Amino acid sequence: MHSEIIVCTRNRTDDVARLLQNLLGQEVRPRLIVVDSSDDASSEHSVRAFASASGWPGVEYVKSEPGLTRQRMAGIAHLSSDCRIVHFIDDDVLLEPDYFSAIESCFASSPDIVGVGGVVTNTMRHRPPHLLNRLFLLDSRRQGVVLRSGVNIRCFEALERTEVQWLSGCSMSYRRDVFSSCSFDTDLEGYSLGEDVDFSFGVSRLGRLVVCPQARLQHLEKGVTLSVRRTIWRDEVVRRFRFVKRYRGMGMSLAAFWWSVFGDIILTFGKALAFGDRREQWHKIHGLIDGLGAIVFGSVSSP
Repeated sequence: MHSEIIVCTRNRTDDVARLLQNLLGQEVRPRLIVVDSSDDASSEHSVRAFASASGWPGVEYVKSEPGLTRQRMAGIAHLSSDCRIVHFIDDDVLLEPDYFSAIESCFASSPDIVGVGGVVTNTMRHRPPHLLNRLFLLDSRRQGVVLRSGVNIRCFEALERTEVQWLSGCSMSYRRDVFSSCSFDTDLEGYSLGEDVDFSFGVSRLGRLVVCPQARLQHLEKGVTLSVRRTIWRDEVVRRFRFVKRYRGMGMSLAAFWWSVFGDIILTFGKALAFGDRREQWHKIHGLIDGLGAIVFGSVSSP
């Protein structure tokens, strides 16, 4: 079962260098494609040095225009003709040594499995979801699901193989065949927030998506400023609106979406009144309202 890895990166040379070093510990070594949209050549130098010195069986460097979904599609365009499994991992992950072997064993176990994800070990849920978050369709006890509001719930832990409705972009692998009928939305700009949910939920119509408990990794995400988080909150509202419209035939509900946004604003306002440092809550409220404004005043295109 020939497999290949696609890593998309932009201006994160240190992350790329750390990932390449981490890959050397893998039991299985798929062909590697690094799709880079960086402003300088630092990441390119790291990849080419890795290709010449590591003994890795096949490394290809691809220069791309910015945009995560565009970079994913550029990587797909450079897959070998005999590739059957495509692994997507982020440049800021650390994989345990049997990560790829566990993923590929999962695919080999059943032909109706079309996508497999791993367990991110440093983002475990430490307490059950709050009742009010569940009431407003912002959270759920269930893992790996997409709620009617378009909110996606992570699979925080899996003691056994767990069927899910979406896969996280930092750790998602697919059968090559799915790309003949599904593609990443290249209209999304920049970081392309939620592109993994949109793509994998669509793929779930073709077969089963599962999380493999033996495929474990860390995701070393960096913190962002409050102003950036405000933009993220705004973009998340817009993304969910487009997602719910696109998949209304698969259980999504616009009424549930509006109810969840209303609830998010109410609950965030309550936190702003209850806590001394209100900056985060006010930034979130402004971000949610900015997202609603983009929807109501027509700047959001139809999916």
